[in-house]
Amino acid sequence: IGENIKHFLEPYKVPRYIVAKIRDVLLLQPKLLSGRNRNKISHHPEYERAYDLFKILSHVYNLDTQLNKWPKPSEIEKY
Repeated sequence: IGENIKHFLEPYKVPRYIVAKIRDVLLLQPKLLSGRNRNKISHHPEYERAYDLFKILSHVYNLDTQLNKWPKPSEIEKY
């Protein structure tokens, strides 16, 4: 998936760390959909951005019940 992101962003000069963040957010989407490992996933550094993308996707695909399984980023206690 990392190579696909790089190919998609090829016309632009995007730093590698931004590509890594995009990759992390995209790779969290199936995990958010499955609903497992909530505690671990909700403490991922990119959870807030992944949650925001998942919120958009859940509204588009009528997955609001899946979204309700996850805590809002503002509700999570930081370690």
